[in-house]
Amino acid sequence: MKPPLSIPLILSASAIIALLVVPAVPVQAMEPAVRVRLIRASPETGATDPALVPLADLLRQNMTFRSFRLMDSQTVPLPAARTLQFPGGLRLTLNGPVESLDVTLLRGRHTILKTRAVLHRQAPLFIGGVPDGAGGTLLFSLDLVEGNPP
Repeated sequence: MKPPLSIPLILSASAIIALLVVPAVPVQAMEPAVRVRLIRASPETGATDPALVPLADLLRQNMTFRSFRLMDSQTVPLPAARTLQFPGGLRLTLNGPVESLDVTLLRGRHTILKTRAVLHRQAPLFIGGVPDGAGGTLLFSLDLVEGNPP
């Protein structure tokens, strides 16, 4: 005849079984964020910032620019309600969720552009076209990236 199982062994086995049966708490998906990059684009042939190579190829296919330099990059969680400061006295105001993002570009007190955008993954949105005073053009690239959990 076999000896009875000890109480600690039975309790340990019950605890392990309980852990296996309890449903797992779902991991919350990452909230999207919008990455805003200020880019100086130039029609002159020159070096392109390595961080901009994928965007530069897209811009070259659709515009006359040949070189690109990253001036600044900032990331904002969505839904947004923030004004970002950029070099050259430029400000970009973002308000709303990914499917209806209000975007306002200002220089000083002057509104340059005001629009509503729908952002999609792997589809950057370019806005701007502001002359930089030295033969280049300032563009903003907005694209979705994974953000922080709420």
